[in-house]
Amino acid sequence: PGSTGQPRKCTNSRHKKIKKRSSSHQQLPLSALSTVSPERMRWHLSVLLATAACLLALVHPLALASAPPQECGNESPLPIRYLLYSVNLGEGFNLVRDVFIRAVQLLKLLNSKGTEHWVLVLPKWSNPHWRAGNRRFYPWSDFFNVAGMRQALGEEFMELEDFIAQQRDVTGGARPLVDDLIHLHLDFGASEGGYKSHVTPAECDFGSYPGGQYWQDESDGTWRGTFWGHGDAMSAARLSCYGVLGDVSNIEDTVRRAAGTAVMIARIEHLLHIRFAGPQYWRIRNSMVFAPVLTEAAERFAQRALGDRYLAVHMRRADFLYAHPKDIPPIVDTVTQISRVLETRNLTKVFLATDARADDDEFQQLMDSGLGIVRYEMPSDSEFSEGQMAIIDQWICINSDYFIGTRESTFSMRINEERELRGVDPDLTFNVLCPAEGECEPPQRWPVTGIDTGTEA
Repeated sequence: PGSTGQPRKCTNSRHKKIKKRSSSHQQLPLSALSTVSPERMRWHLSVLLATAACLLALVHPLALASAPPQECGNESPLPIRYLLYSVNLGEGFNLVRDVFIRAVQLLKLLNSKGTEHWVLVLPKWSNPHWRAGNRRFYPWSDFFNVAGMRQALGEEFMELEDFIAQQRDVTGGARPLVDDLIHLHLDFGASEGGYKSHVTPAECDFGSYPGGQYWQDESDGTWRGTFWGHGDAMSAARLSCYGVLGDVSNIEDTVRRAAGTAVMIARIEHLLHIRFAGPQYWRIRNSMVFAPVLTEAAERFAQRALGDRYLAVHMRRADFLYAHPKDIPPIVDTVTQISRVLETRNLTKVFLATDARADDDEFQQLMDSGLGIVRYEMPSDSEFSEGQMAIIDQWICINSDYFIGTRESTFSMRINEERELRGVDPDLTFNVLCPAEGECEPPQRWPVTGIDTGTEA
């Protein structure tokens, strides 16, 4: 396909110059070009030449009179294939966000040989785990700057809706939109006696989790499922199941060998990063820039309610109260810790991001503590989803003078990563809510490599 995005801008809101923060952090360092293979460079050049030929024909139709016909709708000289993926329905927003990094690592492997051009189809976001009510699905553009991600990574992405519309136009609805569905489950059995990466054919076992199952339609033999709320329009021609252990590179050959054009990997979260916190990990992670409408809303609120300098706290409650009770200190200890930071950092405002419920009486003690705690309130003329509001919370925390998170929370981890990418002093970032007595270790820090953040790793 041709480009699926709008004209791409070279800057984004993550890299605005912010007081007391490094402005040397760049979206795509020139050193990243060294990772592009010669085959991929030749492919990009061929696309540019084909595009130029089409434009020349439009300007002067006789210019190509003696040349073979050009098909402007399909500029790639390579066979085009599509990679789709899904995760366990109900996984949290920040884990699903992390899985994208693994999917892009696989995409780059598939494109590295220069024999095929793979396009990544972005799955819709399911309801984040903090949201209640009827299940809904959201496009990536609700949360991220997809055009900026394409530009930064040099890979082609499509929203699921665009893929469905395109394939309907191509096939006329005559065949399933997914040719090969590859379903994964975690299998330690093949690794008895030690950890051993593998991809092993297995019987299909979808478990009992709602929305995680696939079934064969007896009328046409295709495989049906929820497919992000598109179960009435999407199906798969073939299904194969594998037990896996290891990183996404293990599945590369299996995906390549699939017979069809559109290949979907279900439960891809069972496969790990190729190298967690390595240079490629950070380059992909760095590309995941929030949608400008959300960062701008966060900055307007922070400027009005908090000013330039403030303390930000992310306090997990809800399921953490029973799932991770050791990581949730008593409220009286949290009040003491916040008061101490306000005094030592000479701050007067506190921003709080939390999933505490309205009936959490202990939490209300914190709100009534007299610390002047501020929470984000959506303007009456806005209609942000709960997921978008969570990103606004994160962005406000990212821009704080000092941050305190919750141990084992992926929400806090992603804030730490963003601040690390900005080059913020780790002592102002890697802090967690702690009890007044006993040990309280700081969260794990994974120094940024392969990107200039303005600080030493």
